[in-house]
Amino acid sequence: MNRHIFIWIACLALLGGCTSGTSTPKADSSDPFKDCKAGKPEAIFEGNFEQVSTQIFKIEGKEGIENVRFKNGLALELIQQGCDKVTQIFEFVIPEKLEGEQDWMEMAADQFAYLSQTSEKHGMLAMWGQAIRANGPNIQMGEKQMLQPGISIKVDKIQAAENTTIVVELSQD
Repeated sequence: MNRHIFIWIACLALLGGCTSGTSTPKADSSDPFKDCKAGKPEAIFEGNFEQVSTQIFKIEGKEGIENVRFKNGLALELIQQGCDKVTQIFEFVIPEKLEGEQDWMEMAADQFAYLSQTSEKHGMLAMWGQAIRANGPNIQMGEKQMLQPGISIKVDKIQAAENTTIVVELSQD
């Protein structure tokens, strides 16, 4: 069910980018994903998981948008876009306004560590946290940078009156 996305994440993290090449045939010729190497986006957090309060997944155009609320108050909007070269945008909404000096890369890495604890199949998300920790000193906030050949990352933050959003964009180049 979620295998396609997890294979892509593992390939991207471990091999520097690949696609599963396992898109399923579609009966509808108007399907915007019918010719996509990466196939149609799928929900990553669909199912019953102890730390997930709510989960909604929808396809809009050529994007898969998943909204997840966790029992610790964290909210995640995951946007999956792209046909041959995939981009995943993780928007972590932390339910407090964080002020002063923060280690934003460490906080971003912590969010992936938390996601990886959702279930055994989510465990590989910890690899993104490890990659962010390892490269944190070299990642400039708000700038897209090469994480490794074929993979780019952009980390940014948005502060609002009552929350802080950490945005991590992972993309194939």
